[in-house]
Amino acid sequence: MSAARAGARRPRFIIGIDLGTTQSALAWLETADPARQIRFLSIPQFVSAREAAALPTLPSLLYVPEEGQDPPPPPWGGEETGFVGQAARELGAAVPSRLVHSAKSWLSHPRIDRRAPILPWQSDTVADKLSPVEATAAYLRHLRLAWNHVMAADDPGAEFTRQEVVITVPASFDPAARNLTLEAVELAGVPAVTLLEEPQ
Repeated sequence: MSAARAGARRPRFIIGIDLGTTQSALAWLETADPARQIRFLSIPQFVSAREAAALPTLPSLLYVPEEGQDPPPPPWGGEETGFVGQAARELGAAVPSRLVHSAKSWLSHPRIDRRAPILPWQSDTVADKLSPVEATAAYLRHLRLAWNHVMAADDPGAEFTRQEVVITVPASFDPAARNLTLEAVELAGVPAVTLLEEPQ
């Protein structure tokens, strides 16, 4: 399933995103590489409230900070919705009621409004909750900005939005969950992707 792609220019990279329930990862290859070697991106992220580092994966977690606890300006640019990744895990261990998790599972939950601000689930401490679509978009936005920070800082042709992007989704996803994933993609500022059913 694909969103419309503008232009027919051959991308320099093919980017694959495993948008996991607990961890997300990003792999890539250069289309001009005859060996088609697959490489993995070390993903910059906050690992504490003030420290950033690059890790092999991005925990699919988002911590909604209290007032005055907002993340510092991220080295990879943009604005964080909250703490995404390893810092969310660390902070959420101390205050679980502010931790958004399992957004991917919520996307496929047929008995809730998946566009409604319900996360963190059953939290009475967070006023501005997120929908499963918004949480998923936060992870994808982080991956887009992380890619640009690492791969395209000095090369506009390597920007994320200029590449071919493939995102894996579970075979159990119904059409509604797939469409909601595409909504999250658009919200994350990614113009076009291909959704690939696992385990293809």
